[in-house]
Amino acid sequence: MRFSLEWKIQNPPHYLISIDSNGRATYDSQPTADADGASAPDPYHAEWTASEVTRSKVFDDLQKLNYLQGHYESKAKVAQTGTKTLSYKDASHDTSATYNYSENPLIRDLTQMFQSIATTAEMGRKLEHDARFNKLGIDADLKSLQDEQREGNAIEFAAVQEILQKIADDPNMMRMSQQRAKAILRAAGLSPTPAATSAEK
Repeated sequence: MRFSLEWKIQNPPHYLISIDSNGRATYDSQPTADADGASAPDPYHAEWTASEVTRSKVFDDLQKLNYLQGHYESKAKVAQTGTKTLSYKDASHDTSATYNYSENPLIRDLTQMFQSIATTAEMGRKLEHDARFNKLGIDADLKSLQDEQREGNAIEFAAVQEILQKIADDPNMMRMSQQRAKAILRAAGLSPTPAATSAEK
């Protein structure tokens, strides 16, 4: 199953999430330059193994939707929130559904799920950037990610586990930032790994 979103007024204006039947997941985006005129960031790519909850949800809903063989765009006049496409391909199917907004509850649930994954992945991109160039911004990034996690708007933290662990282990980070990174991992069921001692290194 693949989910893509195209929306010129957001950054990134395009992203693609893919989850296969074995749980292998990827996220790809191409951010644009910031308003201050800085050069556009490099394309971002993340790989992880999706949780069983997410993998099952994707493929159970896909089956209930008859493998996307239907029309899902709402006829109601609603605000533009980007062009979304769900697609699926295997030996027997090659289907897709493109919509701005759908009243189908399964399509809406899948959309919310994929957008929550994108929230997590994009924060991972920001954390990686700020870990290199703006360490003072890390704590605000983590607080924002914690808030999204508590509200259920960020899921699949395995996608950003590596950068969170790096922050948790970095003695040059503020202690609060280290604690936030550990708390996010624990809340996601991903126990932070104790930092290696000098002797172990």
